[in-house]
Amino acid sequence: MTSNLSNIISRGQFFTLSPNADPLYSYENLIAAGQAFPEFCSGKNGALELAAFVANTNQETGAPLTPGHGTCQNSTTPCLASSDCPAGSQCGLNAFKNTSELACVGNLATCASDYCDSSNTKYPCSKSATSASSVYYGRGPLQLSWNYNYGAYGDYVRTNFIDNANGVLSGPHVFGTAIWFWMNSKGPDNGLSCHDAMQQSPPDFGRTVFVINGGIECKSATNQAAMNRVQYFKIASAVLGASIPANTNLDCTKSSIPQYYNQAWCGSSWADSQCRTKACFDGTNANCGTGTCYLTPINFCGSSWSDSLNNSQSNMYPCYTGLDAECQAINPAYRCNQVIYPYICGSDYADACANSKNPAGNVCNSDTDGECNGRKCFALPARGCASYASCSL
Repeated sequence: MTSNLSNIISRGQFFTLSPNADPLYSYENLIAAGQAFPEFCSGKNGALELAAFVANTNQETGAPLTPGHGTCQNSTTPCLASSDCPAGSQCGLNAFKNTSELACVGNLATCASDYCDSSNTKYPCSKSATSASSVYYGRGPLQLSWNYNYGAYGDYVRTNFIDNANGVLSGPHVFGTAIWFWMNSKGPDNGLSCHDAMQQSPPDFGRTVFVINGGIECKSATNQAAMNRVQYFKIASAVLGASIPANTNLDCTKSSIPQYYNQAWCGSSWADSQCRTKACFDGTNANCGTGTCYLTPINFCGSSWSDSLNNSQSNMYPCYTGLDAECQAINPAYRCNQVIYPYICGSDYADACANSKNPAGNVCNSDTDGECNGRKCFALPARGCASYASCSL
């Protein structure tokens, strides 16, 4: 089977979707990457699948002038559809702008441990953090990260990227990493891949968001990042001339949410797991390599929020699923309440610790600095703010 990307997207459409793309993200490199993945954007939903791919990459590495909107051609006018633009101008995107995780480019020593799973013996991390080629921070349209992903993609294309992480920013690999993830990742619940979700009838765009960033964006139907992706999908579909079926699922909260969302973390000990460097959403050791999966509940049963808070102090009646039914099996009057907040805003870690005692206005559950109004979002241990000295951050 031969990739038919050039039949789905023209050079002109590519420019409408990415007028300010980094030179590495060229039309030629996209078409070349498709040759290694002939089933990508194949079938009757090919154009819709490519629109979904562009929408998600626009959220990950694009630079929208107005988040959640497109931009009219040859102007800075925000748009949701071409009807918002002057006559003769089409609503497009600003995809494929950033090639690397900017916060890590100038902070290699810190990011080296952020994205190294030392328990993975198949793809051991480089021992040096002195160059970008030994640090596995996010690169490419979907921000490929972690040593095991660089290793697995390298195996697929028969190239060693464990010792040359920057090598993924070359030729067809620029898009290849993202397409590989799109085709192969099954998400934390081991369900449908992005490709399979968009090829089914009706297509499931929400599933693609869940696979890419479900642990952060798909717990709430009002998560702004997830809603942005939906708007980008609509704009990209229009540019590619693809009609979105009326029964297409756009809501990633309707995809499976991991049973132990934000409550199960890998580590060599319970204290180490509180560094929250790797999740084990299914609550088993299988996701942890040589480490152990530790459950740290954030939800507790109680007849009221304050009652649940009191129960949490004694670690009584946790409700890992976040569902009232789990509590009502204990006591019909009980409900499941979130009383512990792993992500808190602060000017620094110590300030976030202090703010955790007063979560009102300080919670950043999507784990993004954008929720913190000029402050930063910090991951905190579930109980109190013990020192992170033992964490490899």
